[in-house]
Formats: sequence, structure tokens, C-alpha cells
Amino acid sequence: MKVKEFFQKIKIDKITEFLKKNARYFGAAAVFVAMVLILARCTDGTTSDKDPMAGAYQQYAESDNQEVNDLITKYYEYYAAGDTDSLKQIATPISDAEVSYIQFYSQYIEKYQNLKVYTKRGLDKDSYLCSVYLQIKFANIDTPVAGLDFFYVQTKDDGSLYINNVYGSFNQSNGEFDMDTDIASLIATFEQQSDVLALQAEVQQECNEAMLADENLNTFVNTTLQDAIKQWAADYKASVAQAAEEAAAAKAAEEEAAAKAAEEAKAAEEAAAAEAAEAANAKTKVTTDKINVRDAASEDGTC
Repeated sequence: MKVKEFFQKIKIDKITEFLKKNARYFGAAAVFVAMVLILARCTDGTTSDKDPMAGAYQQYAESDNQEVNDLITKYYEYYAAGDTDSLKQIATPISDAEVSYIQFYSQYIEKYQNLKVYTKRGLDKDSYLCSVYLQIKFANIDTPVAGLDFFYVQTKDDGSLYINNVYGSFNQSNGEFDMDTDIASLIATFEQQSDVLALQAEVQQECNEAMLADENLNTFVNTTLQDAIKQWAADYKASVAQAAEEAAAAKAAEEEAAAKAAEEAKAAEEAAAAEAAEAANAKTKVTTDKINVRDAASEDGTC
């Protein structure tokens, strides 16, 4: 996305709204946390193509698709490292705002561990609804905490897999990229299935126990990290506003310089035209002085 378009589209205030709405992911509740978890899908390829919504009703199966598993593993490795350039190679699109958030958030992550990928079929046989169980190990915090993430994985023309980040939680909150209504509907249906809800409840219980067992974890998640997220949101909003002002000032200066150059060019053109006209007049000047002609070609001829 171009910078100018980004300034027009970014809705950074929605980040705070997103944090409130998804408290279970950011530890707003006193006894529960499962950090930034993403939406998507996976499939086992057994559902009839005649009913694209059928994948949501499948039972979970722990993925034995090595390509899917490797893709998810790489995502978390890059995310924990704040390596957004590498992330963009496997998850797209990623907006400027999300790049900033990932780089901010990753500084608190030591690693993601104990990943388990559960898959269902996506909208077609080449797409996947993926629920990912994981444990988040925060830097300088002894106890890891469980989380449940969600991805929509699709297949490129060359047959390789990628994460369609349009259906990630960040874009769902900020609406920077348009979502396909069929895929969005499939995800909504998927999230209401009993096996999905059961896994969410299981992860929540595990989070409850971790938060109650480790006061440092509880304080970090519910106070330290929350304050940091709010500060990031404020700082990012300010940086976007400042960049917009600088862009507007640069555009105004460019327009002023262009207008001045046009005036100077016009003045130079007029001066050149006047000089050319004066030179032309000098060449065509007719003398009115009397010319004496002798009546014979000799020194004796009279004038």
C-alpha cells in the first residue's frame, strides 16, 4: 500500500477497540490470556466441492500435511524475531500498521513453542482452515501461556501454500483490506462449531491455571504489556499524523517550486522573444543617407 493511501485508510483507534473486544488474546481478563492469534483455515480435501461451506462442519484433525505445518512454524519463527520481510514472503498482505505492531510486540516474545495445527477444509479443496494451539514464552517470564491462533491458508498458482493475511485478526479489526464475503462467512461458521468452541475452552482453562500460578505472568500480561500496547498505539497514531503533515508540506513545497519554475520559464521565454525581435530589427534597418554616383568611371567624372 502506498504511504498516502495508508494515511487515508488507517483506523488506528480501532486497535484499542480490538484489544477490548479480544480480551482473551491480550490478557485483559484477570485470569486469562492468549496473545495475538490470527484467523484462517485448513482442509483435509475430503469435502464435496458442491458445498463450499461444508468444511466448517468437519471434525478437527491434527494436521499431517507437512507443508502446512512448516508454513505455520515459519510464521511463528519470523513473528517472534520481528522479521517482517520474511513474514511477507509467506503471509500476505501485511499493512504498514501491522508491520509496526509485529516489530513492537516481538520484542516481548522469547519464542512460540509446542505448536499443534488442527485443520479443516477451506472454501475449496486447496484451502485450509487452521486452528493452531501454541504456548507463548515471554521474555523474562518463567511460565509459558497457551494460546489459540487461526489462519486461512491458500494455494498459489505454482502449488505452494501461503497465509492469506486478509483474514488475520489485525485486518479484521482495522479493515484495511476488503474480505471476500464467502470466506468471511465460512470463518464465522467455523468459529461456532462445537469442536472449535471446545478447543477454545480447553485453552482458556490452561491459561487460567497459568495466570493463577504465576503472579509475574499475570502482572506482565494484564499490566505491563497492556500499558505498552496502549503506548505503541498512541505513538503510532502520532507518527502517522506527523508523516501525513510532512507529506502535505512536501507536496505544497513541490507545487510552489513548480509554479516558481513555470514563472521563471515564462519570463525567460518572453525575454528571449524580445531579444530575438530586437536582433531581427537591427538586421533589416534601411539607410536614408544620400549615395553619390560618378557619371563616369574615371577620376574626372563629376558627381
